[in-house]
Amino acid sequence: MTDERFDKLLTVMLEVKDIVGSLENRIGKIENRIENLESRIENLEEGQREMNGKLDRLENNIELLAHKVWNNEKDIFRLKRVYGLE
Repeated sequence: MTDERFDKLLTVMLEVKDIVGSLENRIGKIENRIENLESRIENLEEGQREMNGKLDRLENNIELLAHKVWNNEKDIFRLKRVYGLE
């Protein structure tokens, strides 16, 4: 192999080395972004579970309140009838 061909091959190999290094760096950054996104997704899922629990409790409280209001309205109606106000 001549010196000129050897120099060209060496130049190409050094360029490939730089490209591979750059790609490894970019891959590392992408992996970090993926880990970051996975963490954010986990946090969102946990927040969604908490929110669903709170919504369930709120729905139960609304149902209980509606039941109590209904009973109060029935009691008020009965009292009005007893006292002749209705």
